[in-house]
Amino acid sequence: MWLNVEVDALVHYVRGVQFPSLRAIRWGNRRIDLDSPARVERGTMSLNYVCTDGLARYSIRFEPKPQRWYLEAIDDSGLARPCGGPPRSDG
Repeated sequence: MWLNVEVDALVHYVRGVQFPSLRAIRWGNRRIDLDSPARVERGTMSLNYVCTDGLARYSIRFEPKPQRWYLEAIDDSGLARPCGGPPRSDG
């Protein structure tokens, strides 16, 4: 699902690392705690984070100049698995 909406971010700055470590985002009234570490890709004007909360994969863009975070997309297909192991084959 493509969104491209501005969100608030909870980040951690680590000495010696050039970009913030993303911990959680707030989207509307919902807080989404993210698993670490996120994969970070550098763009010309932004950093793009690809991360998961265990149930869905999120694409989040950080624009350093204005210090703004954007939730670009959510992909919840195929990440959730039944408890206890791999998906079942019912056929």
